Amino acid sequence: MKKITVILFVFITIFCFQANNSPDKQIDVNDQKQVAGDWQYTINEGTISITGYTGSESILEIPAEIDNIPVTMIGDEVFRDHTELTKIWMPDSILTIGKAAFSGCTSLKQIRLSASLEKILNEGFRYCTSLESIEFPAGLISIGNNAFEECSLLKELVLPESLVNISANAFRNCRSLISINIQKNVKTIGGNAFWGTSWLDNQTEEFVIVGNRILIKYNGSNSIVDVPVSVTSIVDAFSGNIQIEKVVLPDTLLNINDNSFKDCINLREIQIPQKITSIGSYAFANCRSLQEIEIPENVSWIGDHAFEKCEQLKKVRLPVVLKSIGERMFDGCSSLETVSIPASVKQIHETAFDNCPNLNLKVVFETTGETFAKEKSIPFKYLSQKNEDYSYLKGENGIEILDYIGQVYNVKVPSILDGQNVWKIGPGAFQENSFARDVILSDTIREIGEWAFSYSESLKSVSIADGTSKIGANAFTGCPNLTEVFIPSSVSEIGTDAFRDCPNVVIQSVSGSYASKEAQQLGLNLIDPLTISGDFRLAEEDGKYILVGYTGSEKKITLLSEILGRKITHVGNNIFQYASMEEIIIPEGYISIGDYAFANMAQPLTIYLPDSLTEISDNAFEGTESIFKAHTGTAAEAYARKYNIKFLVHRDDE
Repeated sequence: MKKITVILFVFITIFCFQANNSPDKQIDVNDQKQVAGDWQYTINEGTISITGYTGSESILEIPAEIDNIPVTMIGDEVFRDHTELTKIWMPDSILTIGKAAFSGCTSLKQIRLSASLEKILNEGFRYCTSLESIEFPAGLISIGNNAFEECSLLKELVLPESLVNISANAFRNCRSLISINIQKNVKTIGGNAFWGTSWLDNQTEEFVIVGNRILIKYNGSNSIVDVPVSVTSIVDAFSGNIQIEKVVLPDTLLNINDNSFKDCINLREIQIPQKITSIGSYAFANCRSLQEIEIPENVSWIGDHAFEKCEQLKKVRLPVVLKSIGERMFDGCSSLETVSIPASVKQIHETAFDNCPNLNLKVVFETTGETFAKEKSIPFKYLSQKNEDYSYLKGENGIEILDYIGQVYNVKVPSILDGQNVWKIGPGAFQENSFARDVILSDTIREIGEWAFSYSESLKSVSIADGTSKIGANAFTGCPNLTEVFIPSSVSEIGTDAFRDCPNVVIQSVSGSYASKEAQQLGLNLIDPLTISGDFRLAEEDGKYILVGYTGSEKKITLLSEILGRKITHVGNNIFQYASMEEIIIPEGYISIGDYAFANMAQPLTIYLPDSLTEISDNAFEGTESIFKAHTGTAAEAYARKYNIKFLVHRDDE
């Protein structure tokens, strides 16, 4: 036992000694940050990102790996303000240089970049004022914002063919830079990327076009400018030009980037091509003479300050794919009266519409635009929306139909659209419509607007549901083929000339109702729908509704069961006497059949009789060869037995 204890003690002592005497590596288990000599780093998915450096060497070699794990990234601000550094060697394992990684290394003269480097992030070498040259690797894809800003001794740039993006201010104020080779694969160049360079100052062509047909400078003096065909992007090109009044842009243009027309104080006219997808920051800032601009529907991004201080701009409709409205986008647009904000906008910066005293917003109900308008106390109205059949307005009252754009002849206006009740047929919604012939309105509709169905020559019938209270002036004016309009008792207002120039219209409205009285005063043909429904004629006695006539010629019919929610319960006297019919179905709810109702019919009759039937006149089927179909135990069965009528048991699955 004593021997085992001694061995264990020796093992623990050796282990602790080795752990405490490893100066090159320490592990902080809590935050997973690790240290190896002067290097701090993290491990993620089997690769190392260097996060810190505590050394003081002037000539530095960055390790390719630590503990056999490859180093692939130099993290943000790792060497920031290390003014002692003069020369750096970077291994080929590095893929990314982080934000401000070498910013402020004012003594750095030479750096060897990784052959595998793909990205230099924002401010990567900003203020490296001693850097005279740099060789970019063949696989570099992107150079971030301000990446080499104020590298005042850089003289020449050979950019690789792999490069796609040069971000804003990337080489700003590199005053010694006299030679830049920009390859055709460069698709985007940010604002002021080469501002303050001798190279840009020395470009004297009228249109300076680089990379993938990017216009970065205009040296002309014309007031009307035609941008060359095939230009795909503009950045900075016309910034500060006070001569131009009109610009004609080519259909090939895809992007209007940062500062493109900034401070063009006399620019009055510009038409943006439909293929444009983005408008950059300050793109039209301080265009004081610009009164209108139409933004194409494909534009999904507009930068901060894009239209700031466009003092004469009056109206803007933002595209339906736009996601955000940025900082001071319309700040200082003192004449701006209307901006339409689509439902797609999910974020609006609090300063977006500062200093716009005349502004009214158009917004979509219950969206970010409405919330913003209410929070900022900006007057607003709701914007219309569309589906395949209707243009409509969504608001606090529900849905107002603005326009029927469908192509269906038999139109049934829905009670619910986009999750809300349809409450109104708006003014002119079906005006001059060539498709709608028979229209049924839902019971959620409360109002039919002025001129709603006017001059619709195809319109034949309109059924207005109970619940509607108002029919606007001229609602059906000029509908020559309109023959039938059902108006419920709920209607209490009919506007002037609602049925003018409708020579064939017949109003169906219950006797004594407001609509029936108006129809009588106007001399319109009037039918009480409680007395006529299609081929059936009805009467009311002591609150009971009786079928009293049939004018049709069908051989097989089902009797009407209700009218306007009122149950029909009686078959009147003589209604089918002498008629020639093969089959009649009397629906459930009827309780009596009157004298001679089916007497002396011209051919054998099969008749279905309901369980609810309790009274059948003794002579109801006199002189008719009849076959009863009904359930057993009913009045119909008893009647058949009494008068020796053929009785067939009705099965529910028939």
